Amino acid sequence: MGKTERAVSQTSLNTSFDDDQWELFDTQADYAEAHNVAKQYPEKLKELQALWWKEANHLSDPAVIKPGEMLYKFNRMDDGLND
Repeated sequence: MGKTERAVSQTSLNTSFDDDQWELFDTQADYAEAHNVAKQYPEKLKELQALWWKEANHLSDPAVIKPGEMLYKFNRMDDGLND
């Protein structure tokens, strides 16, 4: 992995953040983010998850507020979050 890693999390409505599905992409080699490499680089994913939580705690207290149904009502993307 180079210096262009990107971790992405998906949260479903009414689920715990512990159940989030994380993906990891090497955007230098895979600009379209088509190949999830989280299984090949679990330590890098853990590192980026820890960084995400550190920044979330720094920027907000509590770190994350669970979005309500109203937010999901306006999510018109076919991303599986409305299932």
